[in-house]
Amino acid sequence: MANTITPTIFIGKGELKDNIIKQVEIELEKREIIKGKIQQNCDLSPKEVCHEICDKTNAYPVQVIGRSLLFIESLRRISR
Repeated sequence: MANTITPTIFIGKGELKDNIIKQVEIELEKREIIKGKIQQNCDLSPKEVCHEICDKTNAYPVQVIGRSLLFIESLRRISR
C-alpha cells in the first residue's frame, strides 16, 4: 500500500523541530495519508520519531518500516 506513496516529510539531523511538526500538520490537512522518511544522519530511532510526531500532532501511526513512516489523521478527528 505505502510503496506508491511519495514521502512528503523528511526528518534529518538532530531532533524534531517545530517546522517539521508544522509540516506534518499541513500535510495531514491536505492528504488522507502521509509518508515520512528519516535520513541516515538522524540521531533518533524511527520509533522515537513516530512517537514524538504523534504526541505533538493529530497524526496516528499506521506503519514504521525501516526508515519510512506512515501516518493518517487521528481517528478521533476522522470519525467526527
